[in-house]
Amino acid sequence: MEKEYAVGRVCTGFSYPVVALYAAAGGKVTLSNPMVLARGVGVDISVNVASDNEFYADNALAESENDVFESGSLKLTVDGLFDKANRMISGQAEPAEETFGETKVKLTKYSADAQPPYVAVGVIVEYKSAGKKIYTPTVVVKTKFKPAGTSAQTRGKTTSWQTQDLEAVIHRADDGNWKWVGEDFATEDEAKAALNTIFGLAEA
Repeated sequence: MEKEYAVGRVCTGFSYPVVALYAAAGGKVTLSNPMVLARGVGVDISVNVASDNEFYADNALAESENDVFESGSLKLTVDGLFDKANRMISGQAEPAEETFGETKVKLTKYSADAQPPYVAVGVIVEYKSAGKKIYTPTVVVKTKFKPAGTSAQTRGKTTSWQTQDLEAVIHRADDGNWKWVGEDFATEDEAKAALNTIFGLAEA
């Protein structure tokens, strides 16, 4: 689908957050161990840019370097992390059995020494233009997630839908980029297939 919007477009949705381990060699980025993170509720991508870098010659501004990406932050709101994805983005070890008295219990131990890996995060952003929906695969190439907290409320007379917030720091990737944006698609399934191809993820 060509990116032609006669009447503009407005963001109407977000779905399908996926992650994969990030690596790079010789400036080439590779992604591995891809998986679905959770069901998406919200995403917020913020960037920090460098101050204008100006060069003066002959008493006048001769050259300038503006709006250079320095770093950024990614906030994801999800329904609840899949256990495997949670362990991957946090760098925690696999569950192991511990013995308490005569009973064995399987535990995932969250160590303060855990080293979260660099991961790529992919999502599908939904737009609407002239009554038609548009779906755009978007990848934040190199991020590192911060340890996630836990917040929960007791169940009352009505269900309180409780979500989980995740925060990550965005870095410039080794190929100089920080974000990849795919072509627009007319259906979510097409955008999902494209994102799966980028991540090497089997159809979920």
